[in-house]
Amino acid sequence: MADYSLSGTHLKLNQLCDKIGSDYFVMPVFINIFEMSAYDFISRKVKEIEKTQTIVDDIRDLIIPKSLNVISDPSSLGDYITGLPSDYFRLLAHNVYYKDGTECRRSDLIKHAEYETAKLNPNKKPSRYYPLILQYASTFQISAGPDAIPSSLKITYCKKPSFADVSNPQIRIVNLPDDSIDNILKKTVVELFNKTADPRFASSDKLEKEYQKIFK
Repeated sequence: MADYSLSGTHLKLNQLCDKIGSDYFVMPVFINIFEMSAYDFISRKVKEIEKTQTIVDDIRDLIIPKSLNVISDPSSLGDYITGLPSDYFRLLAHNVYYKDGTECRRSDLIKHAEYETAKLNPNKKPSRYYPLILQYASTFQISAGPDAIPSSLKITYCKKPSFADVSNPQIRIVNLPDDSIDNILKKTVVELFNKTADPRFASSDKLEKEYQKIFK
C-alpha cells in the first residue's frame, strides 16, 4: 500500500529525484514547494468546477455547503453582512434567503472596485430577486434593496487543504485523494528542479515515465 504520509511522500520525492541519502531537497523546502503546488492544483480544479458546474473527485472532500447567518451592516445602512468561514479558500456558488422564507432568483458577486458603480447602475441595482454581494477581507456584504431583509447566505465553497508538518511527519501529507497527491508531487518535482536549474526533469513525458517506473 502506498505511503502518503509526509515522510513517505518526501521519500518518494527523493527516489524520483535520485537523491536518496542526500540533503539536497530537505523536508522544509519540500513542504514549501509541495504546498504551493497543491494550491495551484486546487485553483485549477476550482476553475474546472466553475466551467463545468460539476464537482470533480480530485478535490471533492474540500467542497463544503454552508448556511451563514447575516446581520445588519452597522457601517452601511440597508446592507447586511456575514463573516467568511475560517477555512474559506474559494467561492463556488451563493444564494440569498430572506426572513419571509423566500430566496433570490440570482445573486451577483461583485468586485470591490465595481461595487458602488453597480449599485447605482439601473441594470445592476440590487433587489430582493437580484441582490449584489461584495466580498472584502473576511466579510460578505449583501445589498438586496430597501424592502428585503436577508436572513442567511447559503454558499458552496472550497475550503483550504490541511497539510502535515515536520512535527508529525507520519500523518497524511494533505487531505486529498491519492491520485491528486501524485499529480501534486509531480509538479513539485518540476518546480524543485526548475529552482535548481537541473534539466533532467524538464520534460513532463520523462517525469511521467520515471514516476511510473518507480511507483507503479
